[in-house]
Amino acid sequence: MLVKNYKGILEELILYNPFDDIFVITSKFGRRWGKRHNGFDIVPKNRSRITIRSVGWSIIDHINYQGFGAGNFVVFKSLYYPGVELKFFHLKNPPIHKVGWETKGKEYFGVMGNTGASMGAHLHLEIWVDGKPINPELVKWI
Repeated sequence: MLVKNYKGILEELILYNPFDDIFVITSKFGRRWGKRHNGFDIVPKNRSRITIRSVGWSIIDHINYQGFGAGNFVVFKSLYYPGVELKFFHLKNPPIHKVGWETKGKEYFGVMGNTGASMGAHLHLEIWVDGKPINPELVKWI
């Protein structure tokens, strides 16, 4: 069953912080440089902590590399919120787990990087509900 109203899912969608530290938003969701920016760019406040952990009960759906954009990236499908996908871009290397890996959340899978079309090490994170990007700032992060 897919989520029919993405605004309704925002009221209940709770995700874990992908870093061990508070994150800082370096680029917001929305229009940027004349194009859509379907997620936000974040870095940990203490830049020495750059490992990335899963943000909720999910499974790796696919892993790829895109040299002109996302760099090393991984897409998780939520197992708790049907229709929700979480996309992590610019990883330093491919994730340490393979497609089909299931996580309950807070488990390490990669390192923040500078791959693809990137101007410095950061994590670009997108949340999609039923094929539409939503603003990650509207989600409750714990």
